Amino acid sequence: MVDSVTTRLSTADFDGGSPTEHRHATWLELFYDLVYVVAIAVLAHQLSDDVSIQGLAVFVGLFIPVWWSWAGYTIFSTRFGEDDNFQRGMILLQMLASAAMAVQLPQAFGSGSAGFAVAYVATRATLIVLYFRAREQYPEANRLTAFLLAGYTAGASLWLISIWLDAPLRYIFWAVGIFIEFATFILARKVARQFPVHTVHLPERVGLFTIIVLGESILAIIMGVGDVNWNPLAVVAAFTGFAIVTSIWWNYFGYVDRAVLECSLGNGQAYMFMHLPMLLGLIAMRVGIGHIIEDSNHAIFPPETIWLLGGGLALWIAAFYSLQLITYPPREGPRLTATYGIALATITPPLLMAGSLHPIGLAVLFGVVSVVITVFEVQRRSGILTGVYSEKENTGRPGKRRGPKEYRGTHVIVLFDPVVCTHSAVCLTRLPKVFNLRNRPWISADGATAEAVISTVEHCPSGALTYRQSGDSTLSS
Repeated sequence: MVDSVTTRLSTADFDGGSPTEHRHATWLELFYDLVYVVAIAVLAHQLSDDVSIQGLAVFVGLFIPVWWSWAGYTIFSTRFGEDDNFQRGMILLQMLASAAMAVQLPQAFGSGSAGFAVAYVATRATLIVLYFRAREQYPEANRLTAFLLAGYTAGASLWLISIWLDAPLRYIFWAVGIFIEFATFILARKVARQFPVHTVHLPERVGLFTIIVLGESILAIIMGVGDVNWNPLAVVAAFTGFAIVTSIWWNYFGYVDRAVLECSLGNGQAYMFMHLPMLLGLIAMRVGIGHIIEDSNHAIFPPETIWLLGGGLALWIAAFYSLQLITYPPREGPRLTATYGIALATITPPLLMAGSLHPIGLAVLFGVVSVVITVFEVQRRSGILTGVYSEKENTGRPGKRRGPKEYRGTHVIVLFDPVVCTHSAVCLTRLPKVFNLRNRPWISADGATAEAVISTVEHCPSGALTYRQSGDSTLSS
């Protein structure tokens, strides 16, 4: 029963295609993200206007519920997504609620706090309705939906009660409500493990949110150079900011593109939560980059500027390293630790002395570190699949052409040619019990029925996978 519902949930497709096809973001999901473009822009400008400790605390306190409102629906859609009129209506209602949150952000810890709380409760209400519906549609997942419904309802109730409370008790209720929702999500991990997230859809959705934040950084660079008189320092600052943003983009999306091939997302909890500090770091960098460009015409640079840029980069490095350490196979751990450990060790001492060093020079150092990390990561990832596919037969000597490797089962023999493979990951998403890069060997021909194995092999777009019946010399494709 669990196996059947796992297949249904993890392969649910908004696009109405075969449940075993790749699932990608829909137009409605992209439309939904537009609300958060506005929210991120408002939060970034608020932090830019107040880079004090208090301003940073306000920014973090507001970013978490905004991000969590988006994350709650995203996790839901990777398991229970249905492209019907009811769910579309719920998503549009959540968009309105999220837009109301964005409107209230400038005064969310002041005169607009009640409105912000009402808007957040509305985002939770639509999600609760969707989970109640999923409970009826997928009775096999009742334990998971009941657990999440209890947590989301309890958290939203505290936010609702806070409307009638005065500060600071109102904000304490907010924090406790968010904590309950986080804790519920984490405590549900054992049940959620039976219903894995979609290995293509989740990285893509989180990646789209990340690209929104990176886009804000590009906007900060463009607006910054447009507001200053051109001088050598301004040019260096702008190019340095661009180098940091583009290297992070290259490194991060290189990971996302290959996550389905190389990584284990499991129930998606670690993947989602590790993005919270990553995104906070990106926005801090965005503000730091903007201030460095704007202050390039001044003789004195506020130390907060470099702390935001360097501290944001350090937070990004630490969180991205942790994300990869959790999701990559253990054998990648030493190289990851060496690369990101050296990077953190390089930027930390200058960051601590930011008040006595020139900000432009420090920014250039941070840019160099970011680019070097990306270069090393691209090289590391390029060798992962070769070692996995060829296993112990890999000699590391290029140019030696080997024939397809056989993976024998009782009723069917699967043949795989790594030279032909285009890494589409169709086999991994269609039949993970047979095709799993974390196992040795990575193909277990007896992991499913012969019919299921043959069907998956026949869907291989590159022809790298072929098969023959055991005892039969005829090769089919």
